[in-house]
Amino acid sequence: VTGNSIAPPALVLLFSAGLAGGACFTLIPHLCRDGEAQARANGAVAQMGNLGSSSGPPLMAALMVQFGMTGIVLPVLAFALLGVGLASWATRHHARRQR
Repeated sequence: VTGNSIAPPALVLLFSAGLAGGACFTLIPHLCRDGEAQARANGAVAQMGNLGSSSGPPLMAALMVQFGMTGIVLPVLAFALLGVGLASWATRHHARRQR
């Protein structure tokens, strides 16, 4: 794997990660009405971002060393699908609560 072949998918992942984090922070005032809940939600999102930033690169490097590119692609796709599923569930749950 050369740097030129990995750069486009890596840039797409970085772009997507930036959008996801920004979307999380943007939705907090809509989903949490009182200030205390918003503060807790902002702290939780920030800490999960820190956890991902500190544990993600070593974990991905270990997976890549052990399994090659498949070791990166499959977990990323699995976590992305999990995230889409959780977001869909949360959206439906929130819509039901609003009725």
